[in-house]
Amino acid sequence: VSCQVLTQDATGNMIRSPKGKVVVIDGLKDYIVVDKEEVLLIYPKSKEQDIKEVLTKVKDQFGDQLA
Repeated sequence: VSCQVLTQDATGNMIRSPKGKVVVIDGLKDYIVVDKEEVLLIYPKSKEQDIKEVLTKVKDQFGDQLA
C-alpha cells in the first residue's frame, strides 16, 4: 500500500495508488487495485496472470502512453 486506505468488509486486496491519495474500499475481497495517473485497474487476484494481456489491449485501444 503506497497510499492511505480505509477499508470496511474488505480483505485480501492489493492496493497501489499515488502517495497522499486516500482510497476507500467497502465489500471488496481478493482484488488488485492500481490507480495510475490515467488508468484505474480493478482486477480479481484470481486473474492476475491476465493483467499483462489487458494492459496490452488498453495500449492498443487507447494509446501507448497509458500502459
